[in-house]
Amino acid sequence: ICIQYYKTSTSDAFLKRAIDSLRKQTYENWELVITEDGLASKNHNSAMKKATGDLIKILHTDDCFSHNDSLQEVVNAFDKDTKWLITGCNNNLNPIYTGDIHLGNNKLGAPSVLTMRRDSFVEFDEQLVWLFDCDFYKRMYMKHGEPKILNGNYITIGEGTHQATNRIAQSQKNQE
Repeated sequence: ICIQYYKTSTSDAFLKRAIDSLRKQTYENWELVITEDGLASKNHNSAMKKATGDLIKILHTDDCFSHNDSLQEVVNAFDKDTKWLITGCNNNLNPIYTGDIHLGNNKLGAPSVLTMRRDSFVEFDEQLVWLFDCDFYKRMYMKHGEPKILNGNYITIGEGTHQATNRIAQSQKNQE
């Protein structure tokens, strides 16, 4: 489980909630890697490189598992051909891949819905701030095809003014 940490006025409370939700999981064979390495894309890359498990699960600091069997169901969904998996979350129960995701049409969701095989991931583009997840998903698609989708509520996305959506300037969004 790779958590990228960034300091805000609410980050410690969110981190506690994320870790508490991890500790309650019925699946117990996990390792936790927490990084504080600047931008989200760099943070994700740093955490993924440090992870030693066969599967890498991204979890943002402000997100958490929706129920105690979330991680077990994610692990169970992987078969020998699955390279990457996207789960539904509280604000997107039925994610889908769109061919124009690189243009910002992200119907998969935030990186916290992502789990992948360690030997199949590509790195996040550390030059991107707004569309780093869309770019990543497009490059995973180009390398491995569409993700396996697990519909339902597995991750609770922490929504609020602290989110990058609300902190990134429109000019930066437009530039990317």
